[in-house]
Amino acid sequence: MRGSKANKKGFKFESDLIAHAISLDYLSEQVDTHMFCESIGDTSRDKIDLQISNPRTNSVASISAKCPSNTSSIQMSSFTIDRQLRYFEYRLKKQPGFFRDFMTLYFGDADRKVWEEVNKKYSIDVSMLDPRNELRRQRTLLPNIPQSLIDKVKAHVDDPDFKRVFLEMHLISGFTDRPADYQIWHPAKREEDFDFSGDNFYLVDLETMKSLADSWKWEFGKSTINLGPLNWKVRGGGGDACTPSDQSYHNAQCFSGISKIQKFASDAITKGTLKEILEVALP
Repeated sequence: MRGSKANKKGFKFESDLIAHAISLDYLSEQVDTHMFCESIGDTSRDKIDLQISNPRTNSVASISAKCPSNTSSIQMSSFTIDRQLRYFEYRLKKQPGFFRDFMTLYFGDADRKVWEEVNKKYSIDVSMLDPRNELRRQRTLLPNIPQSLIDKVKAHVDDPDFKRVFLEMHLISGFTDRPADYQIWHPAKREEDFDFSGDNFYLVDLETMKSLADSWKWEFGKSTINLGPLNWKVRGGGGDACTPSDQSYHNAQCFSGISKIQKFASDAITKGTLKEILEVALP
């Protein structure tokens, strides 16, 4: 099996979750390797890991399975700026140029000339930027971005439709039209820590999360942007081995955690045994 230890642990959790759901008289299958619909902008990234059905009621739920080592913060997604902008345009039917400019500044660009040209467009003198944290990493921190551009971006992303699409992309559907209905979380540091007899399972109703997104406020920080339980920031690390000439280094990552979701969307969470949460998801 390819992938990191974390990916292998996640795959094992999905497999075990299927087996235990079946033992509780549900029907379940792993579906995350299937192509469900036309890709958006030559990309396809589905948030669904499992499909579980209740043969007694014929109800079906698409599930995104999470088994993080902690409840505070894990990576939910890591997409290039272009892919995210294509998705926003696809779902919202518009994408202003100033928003692309902001993302190029804030998250940076592998093509140094592109990044420098956008800085020049907004009268930002790159020679005055921080040598280590900006010039070396080919990105512009928020304090050096003109307030007029920041204000336009804040007004743009504060639109309720944008908030819902942002949540959808990072937490619910990835880059396809097929959304997950729920997330099932089971914090476990190692495979040996899986406990399918315990009550440490969390069911997150993603439609409820989506309906709450409009009430969340954006918080723009020096190098991180928060929306409710979602934390949006540049992928690249700041160590000496950073590779700003690699486009994936400038991916805009999204992080969240069950404790953050509990804080901002407690109505969307059910905690209990696997049997109890499946009864909620598949009545």
